[in-house]
Amino acid sequence: MTTKELTNEEAKKLFSKVYARDLSGHSDKVRCIDWNNTGTKIASSSTDRTAKIWSFDPVRGSTKDLTLSGHTDNVSVVRWSPQQDNVLCTISEDKTLKLWDSKTGKCTKTLPTGGGLLNMAWSNDGNYIVTGSKEDHMYLVDTRKGEIVTDKKLGFEVNELMWSKDGKFFFACSGSGNIEVISPDMTILKGFKAHTDTIYTIDGDPTGRYFAAGSADSLVSLWDTEDYICLKCFDAGHGGVVTSLSFSSRGQFIAASEENGLNIFSVENGEILHTIPVSRSPSVSWHPKELVLGYASSSSIKLFGLKDR
Repeated sequence: MTTKELTNEEAKKLFSKVYARDLSGHSDKVRCIDWNNTGTKIASSSTDRTAKIWSFDPVRGSTKDLTLSGHTDNVSVVRWSPQQDNVLCTISEDKTLKLWDSKTGKCTKTLPTGGGLLNMAWSNDGNYIVTGSKEDHMYLVDTRKGEIVTDKKLGFEVNELMWSKDGKFFFACSGSGNIEVISPDMTILKGFKAHTDTIYTIDGDPTGRYFAAGSADSLVSLWDTEDYICLKCFDAGHGGVVTSLSFSSRGQFIAASEENGLNIFSVENGEILHTIPVSRSPSVSWHPKELVLGYASSSSIKLFGLKDR
């Protein structure tokens, strides 16, 4: 699908003509999906205790390449390295973090932690991973050394994490509606109230200008990355908890999933451009180059934005 700038009316017309392709393979619910940095592969993690890797071709279709096995509990999150298109990380409620090579499907490193892991994020240079546990404990992993270099119990619920573009700090979404700004040594640098209820998701605009947060108050807020000023706030469209957000590759659109549907919005004015009927998708992710949106749907992945069946 085209990646040129579109007017809202052009986007509505385009989204109305495309369809969603189904990628099946998991035996239980998909928890998370993520594209590699070149957009040639998409990975999924599941409560079936596995992660899967799929090759993506918008013309010839997608095929399942590998199943990553080794975790002994739900695989909470899968994330590709921002710098290497064959390296990815999984975290699990079995209290371990694993690094994988997608060329071989082999686990290259397993790091045990003290709790079931629920969220994680790579720094943009690919050198660090921050991950958090059910017990509100945070761990910083140096991927070059393959070891945990910092860990600390922060004492508040963390639902999702995102690094700043320069890697000097990361954002942590909290159960209190706050966003905490935290340094790699786990010092809280700043905190600010972003929503009136629990924040479940955060994502950064690819240009580095904005980040968005989604909350149980059914709102999506858009923030300036330098001054932490809320630029706009709009209703997610279905009145439920916002579970996942993703900016499109050029930052023109944002997809927001909540309990009763998935909406694609214009970042400029918050207008809903398209609605995808899906019940509570826990993870949405735009392709890094194309207007193709991946989202989790029960035990499968859907790829929305393909033109021909």
